[in-house]
Amino acid sequence: LPKNIEWPKSENEPMTFLAQLNLKQVSEFDINKTLPNSGMLYFFIANPSEFNLEHKVIYSAENDLSETPFPNELNEDCRFKDLKMTFETIYTFPSVETLEIETLSENDVNSYYEIEEDFFTYENNQILGHTYPMQSDVKIEWACEHLGLEFSSETLDTNQEEIDNLRNEFINLFQFSTENSIPEFYISSMGYFGIKKKDLKEANFDETVLIFQNS
Repeated sequence: LPKNIEWPKSENEPMTFLAQLNLKQVSEFDINKTLPNSGMLYFFIANPSEFNLEHKVIYSAENDLSETPFPNELNEDCRFKDLKMTFETIYTFPSVETLEIETLSENDVNSYYEIEEDFFTYENNQILGHTYPMQSDVKIEWACEHLGLEFSSETLDTNQEEIDNLRNEFINLFQFSTENSIPEFYISSMGYFGIKKKDLKEANFDETVLIFQNS
């Protein structure tokens, strides 16, 4: 971590360090230059075994970094073994319930299913692109979380226009698989960090939202 950044806390307890991205390494794969082309992104989550949505995303352009030990108060189960990330470019497609698919003709929807089955089987950690949902459209849940609304059919019925106007403002900042990585997650599950285009452009990572989906 940069020397001027302290390990984030939740309810006075250290948060769990999830991942860090060196954006200089990511930049050659960022075809549309959506992310900053340098600096570090840090992802922290609170109480990972409880699907807690509290989190902290930190961006730093600082080059003076130092190895930071886990806080003494951090539970041993939340001190993950470090793993190196490697990057590759992949094709991603919008999921069935997205606005992009809802506007297609019946013939195009049938063609989409053929493409999706052949090409979109990626179910792993991912930066940018269309998310791989395990349930409903992730952007709908991001919008509900941002608006402080409970994700339910009643919420969608009464707030559809507001949610639709907001959902396509979100970008997939980081999708991560929790399978075999977070203690007590005994089901196949995925976490999704979303950020609005405007906030990303302004490097305002305090406005990120996090949701989980599971099978």
